[in-house]
Amino acid sequence: MRNVCSKNMNSLLFFSGHFFKSLFLNLILLLFALSVIGCSAQPTDDVEDVLEQIPGGVNPAGPSNPGNDDSSPAPAEPPVISYKFFYDEDSDSCVNAKGETGYNSELGECSNLEGLSLSAEDFKARNFRGANFKGALLEGIDFSEADLSGADFSNSVLDEISLFSANLEKTKFNLAVIHNSDLSLVKILELLKLKGIKLGKRNRLPKLNVIIEDVVSLPHIEEPITEMDFLENDIRAIHREVVSISEEKEKIENAIAVTKEKRNEVRNEVVAYRDAIKANRTEYKAIREQFVEARGLRKIIARDLRKADSADLELVEALNQRLNEAKTIENELKSKMNVLNFDKNELKAEQKLKSAEQKALQADIKALNLERKAKIKELKPLLKSEKLLARDLRKLAAKMARN
Repeated sequence: MRNVCSKNMNSLLFFSGHFFKSLFLNLILLLFALSVIGCSAQPTDDVEDVLEQIPGGVNPAGPSNPGNDDSSPAPAEPPVISYKFFYDEDSDSCVNAKGETGYNSELGECSNLEGLSLSAEDFKARNFRGANFKGALLEGIDFSEADLSGADFSNSVLDEISLFSANLEKTKFNLAVIHNSDLSLVKILELLKLKGIKLGKRNRLPKLNVIIEDVVSLPHIEEPITEMDFLENDIRAIHREVVSISEEKEKIENAIAVTKEKRNEVRNEVVAYRDAIKANRTEYKAIREQFVEARGLRKIIARDLRKADSADLELVEALNQRLNEAKTIENELKSKMNVLNFDKNELKAEQKLKSAEQKALQADIKALNLERKAKIKELKPLLKSEKLLARDLRKLAAKMARN
């Protein structure tokens, strides 16, 4: 009986051991499978890690769409976000309600994505007003119909991005590198406000350090780019510069005319002071002659008074009266001479000031004439280039017409 029980117990232990061993192995396999599935479900791209850290960021895999058997899910609606900072067009910066500048942590308007790498993102019709993309690497981004007004792409690299129908008002592309994007060359040139810069090898624009590669072979180009487009754009750019310099030259010429008119007025005043001084001297000379005559008469009367008999009271009284009258006339003439001398000194001082003003205005006219000559010198090569480009354009048009 004991032997039978011991055999049954050994059998039970044997089967139990096999059972728990297989269960343990199954658990290990299950945990390993779950870990593999979990790892594969995690985003492997650095962009997705960055976007996940931004509250309100996009889901790289797209929104789930249960209940829809269609293989292509419906596009997600852009999230409605209340931004702390918003783009102010007047100051061209991101500010809050207090007027303080800054960026939002949310992805969208006034978000700070400086130096980040973004790829294969759908930002169609999104709001990125005032967003900071400085130094960012953007690959395969769809910005079509997005509002990028005030956004800053300075020093960034844009590779195969879509800017179709995007709002690019005040968007900055300083020192940016653009590869294979569906932004036509004409619009890029207008956007960068180039002035007379001709494209060289690989369409390089060295003056702005901007590279536009493979422009002619763009997949979604809005309009065909031809050699005529390049020439027309160069002509428009040079013509704008010619008009700008011509307007500056015209302003200088107007300033010269106004300054000359002022100088002539001052010159007339100087001449008037000179004539007044001359008239003053003439009057002074006439009064001085009268004064000398009056003084001589006074001396004669005084001599006669000294020789007169003191007993002849009537004669002495008459001579004294004549002497007093002569002295009065002499003093009046002397006073007039002093007034004329004072007026002459004032006229000379005013004439000196006006002469200095006249010299200053003449110096201004000379400086303005130099500026005018510099503008004319600056215009000559531009007018020549415009003429040559127009000739090349006519030749090219005739050649295209023959072909």
